[in-house]
Amino acid sequence: RDGRVFVVEHEEDRDHSSLWLAGRDGVKQKRLTGAGDTWYFLPSLSADGARVVMGVANRAPPDPPGRDANPAYLRNNLAVIELATGTTTPVRNVSPHARIDGVCWSPDGRHLAYVWRDLDPDNPATPVRGTLYYVTVCEPDGANPR
Repeated sequence: RDGRVFVVEHEEDRDHSSLWLAGRDGVKQKRLTGAGDTWYFLPSLSADGARVVMGVANRAPPDPPGRDANPAYLRNNLAVIELATGTTTPVRNVSPHARIDGVCWSPDGRHLAYVWRDLDPDNPATPVRGTLYYVTVCEPDGANPR
């Protein structure tokens, strides 16, 4: 948050993305996430610059077969990565039918806030018609959601 570094989401290809810590000149400095069938999105750097919260969508086979397996189908996970160690911790208590639409840190870094809405369990690419948006505030590991 001091303006020296920021987190960049890089689309590797249609099936996965990665997050990088970059300097203000835009040069990729450090890869934060690995490759594979994972889509990372909505990265947010903590105020102290020590952690990043991010959305994580693991790819799955399309259901039914032949349907396009879009990463938006699975946007229901959050995780926090410690920049010093590279340790990634899942954020617990996120609804399995949630579409995460935004996430940020509290100014003191003690809490996360995320905006989500319900997805139709029968058609997970589609939010439930007329769905409300919800805001959840929790500790970085997902404890004490409210």
